[in-house]
This record gives sequence, C-alpha cells and structure tokens, in this order.
Amino acid sequence: MKDTTVLPVLTGHGLPADADVAYRALALFGPCDLAELVRRVGLSRPRLRAALSALADVGIAMQIAEPATGRRRAHATARWAVMPPELVVDKLREQYGRRHARASVTDLMNAARSCPGVRVVPQATATERRSYLLDQARHEHLVMYTDLAFDTEVARGAVPSARRRHERGVRLRTLALADSRSPRLPAPDLALLDGEHRRAGDLPFHVAIIDRSVAFLPLDDDDAAAGCLEVTHPRLVNGLCALYERQWATATRPLIPTARQHALLGLLAKGHTDVSAAQRLGVSARTIAHEVRALMDHYRVTSRFQLGLVLAITWDDLDIPPQGDQTLHG
Repeated sequence: MKDTTVLPVLTGHGLPADADVAYRALALFGPCDLAELVRRVGLSRPRLRAALSALADVGIAMQIAEPATGRRRAHATARWAVMPPELVVDKLREQYGRRHARASVTDLMNAARSCPGVRVVPQATATERRSYLLDQARHEHLVMYTDLAFDTEVARGAVPSARRRHERGVRLRTLALADSRSPRLPAPDLALLDGEHRRAGDLPFHVAIIDRSVAFLPLDDDDAAAGCLEVTHPRLVNGLCALYERQWATATRPLIPTARQHALLGLLAKGHTDVSAAQRLGVSARTIAHEVRALMDHYRVTSRFQLGLVLAITWDDLDIPPQGDQTLHG
C-alpha cells in the first residue's frame, strides 16, 4: 500500500534547510550511513554531519548499530534513522514549547474575572455568538489556526457565510501551521475559506479577530468543549492584532505548483533532463530551467533531488501527460 504520510517541514520549526533535506531522505528511504546519505542527497559530508547533528540535538534523529556478521563485522558502520513523521511535530513542540503563548492566555483568563472587556463564553453559545458577529462584519476577519487537520464537512458548512462576507468586501487573512492539512474542498471554496493565506512553523494559539473590535480565543486549544474567551477591551484587542501582524510578517505564502510545474516535477522525478522534459511539455528548455530554479529558490534547496525530497515527490503522486500532450502550454 502506498504511504501517504505527510512529512513535516522542519525549516518552519527553526531547523536549517540541510536538516530538513536529511530528515526527508531518511524518512523516505530508511536508515542510511553517512556515505549513502551523501550519494542520495548530494550534500557534502560536513554539511550532512551538521544537519544530522541538528536533528540529533532535538531528538528526532539517532544513530543505530548496523547488524554485521562474518566478513562484514569488522567493517560495520553506524547508520542514521529518524523518528516517524507523525511524532516529529509533537517532539519539536516539546522542545520549544508554548510557554509564552500559554502565559498570555492565562493572563487573559485571569483578566476575565475582573475586566469588563473580557468574558467567558460557554461552548453551547460560542458558535452562535461568533456566527452572529461574523454576519455583522464589514471590514476585516483575521484568523490564526493551530489545528493540524480540519474537518472537511465543518469547512464545507462554513463556505456560504464566507462567500457572503467576501461579497460584502470583508478582507480575510488566515495563518495556519506549515504542517497542517487543508480540508478536501474544491479550490474555489478553499480560496473563500483561506482568503489571503500564509503558513508558519509554529503559532502561539488559535484566535479569530473581527473588525479589530472583538476577538475569540479558545480556553483550551485541545478541548473545544471548554468554551472560549470573547475579548472586546480595546487595549487587549489591539495587542492581539499586533501579535497577529508579527506572526503574519514572518509567515510565508504557500507555493501551489501550477499544472505545468506539477507535471515537470514528475518528469524530473522519473529522470528526464530539462531538454526531454521541455519536449514532453511543449516549451523551451530555458522555460523549464526557470521553472525549476523558481521552485528551488522558494524551498531554499540546491539540487533537483533535494527539491523532490522537500516536496515528498514520488512517481505515483504525479499526473504526467502522455507523449505529445500539448495542454500545458503557457
């Protein structure tokens, strides 16, 4: 069965690009010694040693003894292995934590007892309250998500109200974790829910801000039933807006490959050169070189192989046009 596990983007968690490449190679190909890893990813030994050291420092890579018998026993070398992808994000968050964010939420929760501009809204009425205020929104809606996955049916149900806000001219900006998975919706619906969208390696807490006048924060990111805080105190709302803008400024726009880029990556993954890929896609080799360089620059890698690792490309993942297909011009 094909493995569809999503590999986390380690650069978004403060690790260097070389460490991200090394992690992806080990996750995709299994344990390797240093020499084998050099051959696979095309990085020098010093760079790979530094990358593996960075991974080991945060506890997501480790050396394992290579079993050896008979003649090979004297030449046994240590191999590197990595933690399973589904455990990596939790491990990194364990390392870096959310102490400052939790302290901020705790301060707001304490303020709720005495400040007239902060109140606790029970979950039973929170959804209705947010929906009412969103229906009244006229200018801007800011959302910072900390979910790693989104319920597709819940998202689908939110599309009509998002469309109405869009038609009223309400500007929507959303921040999400680099490793989060979008709901499986048609692209136009997803665009309505995302608005202007950026991603970050870590985000402090979930918050939604409406017209810079009211904000909602969950009392517990891991327990929706706990209810939320509704914040209307101007100074607190302004502070949350400032925090949002800081996160927005350092987040990155996700790159969604065009149809041609998607097909190009598949051709390169199969071993095509720029010239043969250009012939298949009906464009010039120079155009192909520019496309590849743009993708490499965006993901901060130095080779086509590293680009494939960063995007977790496999042949079965990609839809390659048949010979002579000219539908990807432009």
